[in-house]
Amino acid sequence: VIFINAKKEDGSDKNFAEIISEFKGSVVYVDFWASWCGPCRGQFPHAKKLHEKLKDKPVVFLYISFDRSEEEWKEGVEQFELNGYHW
Repeated sequence: VIFINAKKEDGSDKNFAEIISEFKGSVVYVDFWASWCGPCRGQFPHAKKLHEKLKDKPVVFLYISFDRSEEEWKEGVEQFELNGYHW
């Protein structure tokens, strides 16, 4: 699990295009989710299967959380075993 620094060196926030540009040359699977979202939680087993199927391919899994707090977000990452990059 890798948490992406949401700030640039000057302290301003990174935008989505800046985050995506960090993965140039790879396919990026983007998953918008929240720990309180039932449909989001329901798709996680499918994402795990996709992880396994694509493990030797240049695919990056980027999870973007809409949780209300950093604690809920990080607990969700651990609870649902979401391996990849998190923003």
